[in-house]
Amino acid sequence: MESDSARSKRMASLARLRSSNEESSQVARSVVSFGYSEDQNRNYRDSMEDRHKIIDNFLENPYQGYFAIFDGHGGFEASEFCKNFFHDEFRKNLSIKNTIREVFHDTFKNIDEIFRARNFLALGTTATICYIRKEGAERVLYTANVGDSHAVLVNSRGVERLTTEDRPSNPREVERIKKSGGIISSGRVGGQLSITRALGDTMLKTSGLISEPHLSRRVIVPNDLYLIIASDGLWDSVNESELRNISGRNCLEIANGLVQKALQAGSVDNTSVIVVKLN
Repeated sequence: MESDSARSKRMASLARLRSSNEESSQVARSVVSFGYSEDQNRNYRDSMEDRHKIIDNFLENPYQGYFAIFDGHGGFEASEFCKNFFHDEFRKNLSIKNTIREVFHDTFKNIDEIFRARNFLALGTTATICYIRKEGAERVLYTANVGDSHAVLVNSRGVERLTTEDRPSNPREVERIKKSGGIISSGRVGGQLSITRALGDTMLKTSGLISEPHLSRRVIVPNDLYLIIASDGLWDSVNESELRNISGRNCLEIANGLVQKALQAGSVDNTSVIVVKLN
């Protein structure tokens, strides 16, 4: 039987969830549908530094969709800027670059240079961008990321991660930083930042922090069910394997359920979740 304290905690979580920022579409064009939910986690966080952007029918093309989460640190300024302007820079580069790799490389580079010019010395953000478009007869999903906000595919075979972990726990990132003459101290880049790649944080660029994104390409097939993009408020509390059995009447309900699951599992961070139904 549920104790009074446990019941109070659960009801408080639900109350926070009802007042959270939500966004959904039951009928989309580039995908079947999508839903978004977030929670500041006020018991542990004084502000909400996560931001997101969803653009269905991207470039006024029904086969294109743009889905992004930015998890800011040091403040919300970097993630807020990316929410408002990253897709514009991405759009510009799509019109002038030859390959998707060049588009993402230059977009991340140009945004990072803007942050340098604005003296974002200790302000920064993760960035996880999922871009869907049609190439010939195939629907293709491109994912680019820096930091520890991740994207996964849930399909009939299980859960497939699309992003790379940019933390000192990743041996390849540690090797890269050491080869560049960078510093990892107390499990942090320059002794300060727990992620190894980010936009902004100009003062740590000499310590091995870079803004070069990882990029993956994935052809969407019929048994790909959901794309889930979330900040580390989810991933630090919920194991990816648990997403095999996600359920809900629609994407918004699933997103709400995942945020609630993170809170119940003891998340101490802002949590943002985008759920996209692909087929």
